[in-house]
Amino acid sequence: MTKTSHTFSLNQDQQERLLDLIKTGNYRPAEIPYTQIAADGEGFRVALYNSGKCVVQGKGAAEWVTYTLEPFILLE
Repeated sequence: MTKTSHTFSLNQDQQERLLDLIKTGNYRPAEIPYTQIAADGEGFRVALYNSGKCVVQGKGAAEWVTYTLEPFILLE
């Protein structure tokens, strides 16, 4: 079974990269309390909380983490 919820602790540089990505990418803004930014993508929602915690949820979450978050934000 594919995991549909992923949580990461982002440092300041990673948070800034994620903010830039969401602001300039093809994402629909979402309103979630206590977040710096939240948005919906194709089959997933990404939320960056004020604490630096990033949560990605939905049926498309694993694919977005693998092909976007890890290489472009986490630099892994």
